Amino acid sequence: MFSGTIKSLFTAAVLMCFILLCQFAFEIPVRSGTCLVSMLGLFAAGLVWILTSSQVSHKHFKYVFQRGFQSFVFITFLMVVFFIIFYKFNPQILDQFIKENNQNIQLAGSKTPDEVANNEAMIRSYFVPMTISFYTLLFLFFGAITTAITAVFLTRSK
Repeated sequence: MFSGTIKSLFTAAVLMCFILLCQFAFEIPVRSGTCLVSMLGLFAAGLVWILTSSQVSHKHFKYVFQRGFQSFVFITFLMVVFFIIFYKFNPQILDQFIKENNQNIQLAGSKTPDEVANNEAMIRSYFVPMTISFYTLLFLFFGAITTAITAVFLTRSK
């Protein structure tokens, strides 16, 4: 009924809404394991939905995987754009991370106040790029695994 692109857009929109609900409605940090595992579950469900409902002319592995590849790369791109905007408009997430990091450093007692300040400046410069890189690789890796497994099952069930 809908094309793979529309289904990919819908899947990305569901993921974005889920992240916003976690962060703001339920006050579960996006970085938490609960949110991350749930987000990956929704991502996998979206990919399986896209692949099982797609009208691939040949039910061979390479054609099914190609459809999934296009979908998970597109979803990953949309999520990267979302996370860039999300972290830019929510600096309190970075501030909370720095606060937690400073508390852990103070508990360890191995750094001087100048080293803590330098560490804070370094975290501010690399937090968003590293977080975006993490999510990009996670979505690409998990998308490839999910697509490959789903493609194997779909091509075996002729």
